[in-house]
Amino acid sequence: MNKKRKILFGAYLLTVLALILVFCLNLYFTKQDLIAKYKEGRSKFESQKYQEAIDLFTELGDFRDSASYLDLAEKALANEYSESIYQSAVLLYQKDDLKEARDLFLQIADYKDSQMYLNNIDTILEKEKANEENYQLAITHYNHGQYLVAYSEFCTLNDYKDSMQYSQACRTVIQRLMLSNTISAGVQYSASVSSDGKVSFVGNSFADAKVFADWENIVSIRTGNDFVIGLTGDGTVQVAKRKTKYDYRIEVSNWNDIVQIAAGDQLVVGLKADGTLLAQGVDGYGETDIDSWKNIVAIDAGWQHIVGLDRDGKIYAAGYIVSDANPYQIDVDALNDPNGDWTDVVAITTGGSTGTGRRGHGHIVGLKSDGTVVAAGDNTDGQCNVSDWKNIIAVSAGAYHTVGLTSDGHVLTTQNSDEFEHSIRDISSWQDVVAISAGFGFTLAVKSNGSVVGTGLFEQGQWDVVKLSPAAVRKDYWDAVMKFDQAFWR
Repeated sequence: MNKKRKILFGAYLLTVLALILVFCLNLYFTKQDLIAKYKEGRSKFESQKYQEAIDLFTELGDFRDSASYLDLAEKALANEYSESIYQSAVLLYQKDDLKEARDLFLQIADYKDSQMYLNNIDTILEKEKANEENYQLAITHYNHGQYLVAYSEFCTLNDYKDSMQYSQACRTVIQRLMLSNTISAGVQYSASVSSDGKVSFVGNSFADAKVFADWENIVSIRTGNDFVIGLTGDGTVQVAKRKTKYDYRIEVSNWNDIVQIAAGDQLVVGLKADGTLLAQGVDGYGETDIDSWKNIVAIDAGWQHIVGLDRDGKIYAAGYIVSDANPYQIDVDALNDPNGDWTDVVAITTGGSTGTGRRGHGHIVGLKSDGTVVAAGDNTDGQCNVSDWKNIIAVSAGAYHTVGLTSDGHVLTTQNSDEFEHSIRDISSWQDVVAISAGFGFTLAVKSNGSVVGTGLFEQGQWDVVKLSPAAVRKDYWDAVMKFDQAFWR
């Protein structure tokens, strides 16, 4: 080999060796770089910087167990993300932001107990949807005056939105309508209330009779001797006074939240929704001493006396009817004997003569939940002879007699056939009656179509039924007196 060829071969060999060296060095440094990235990736993984670890292990590919670490890092990152979503969803759930919480739980449905939360949320949302539908239905019934239905619906909804406030409002209206009188027989005159809240008056001239035309939204009317008192749908009261020799003022402009009214001979009384009473008028025998009465659910008034019934069935009385001056004094303590006949009373009424020589000789009548009737007090005219009455749903005590309404729409009276043959014959023929009122020697009744029938004394035209008709019908609410248990009054 000549010298030139030797030089070329040597150069070639050196080049090859140099390339091999460069290649080996490159492999060495590449491996060192991979090792460094691998260590860094593991470090990032161990410090829970999963995204950075994923980026590094992705670059490393199949180097050592990078693929395994990559899978672990991706799962850990996914788990970290799920935990973050989970915590946010739980917080929203606890704050009752159920729809937003549900959206988050759906993203991690398989994570931890997310499915349990989803099931709970769906149950709650379904219930809320049903509650809202029932709430809107109850509001509709309330706005349309269907208070009995609305009351039941709002009670079922419990504390959903303002259902409790609405149920209380319904309860007050129901109580007002349950205790309302759309016909009232007084002394020589009568009054009625029509379905549009207007008042009709007939009988002996009444100084303020013309004022009735201005009364509006009346739901209940009561007549005494000197007064006609009207209760409005919003719980306020109107009073008209007969012009008599007694000059005393009745002021009821500040009365409100009243659910029942009554008129005596010379006094008026109102029952408030909270179970307390207000009274105005003559107070010769302590008849307005009713401030201590509590939890009262029904009232009535007679000649200078007031009676009441509380939610536990206890009887109250004030005025001449319990005065020592009354020869027919009623022993209220005896009426409240738990072993006596006056138990389970659901309605109360009182009457009494205003005739000369017999003023204040009143009687009290109680309607029991089983449809029987009890009575106490003056029985000179047999007005307390009610022990054999059955299936009674309403009672009314007049001056000399008592009448009862049966569940099948007939009327019973305590009047005797010797003196009141005509009245007894008329009353026995009445059918389809839904409300009654006993006055001074005469009786009124309302039929289911609103027409009024009457019988008895008529010298002053006190039961001119044409002028008194049609009266508003409250049959559903009369029935409710017998159907509601004591929980309603609480």
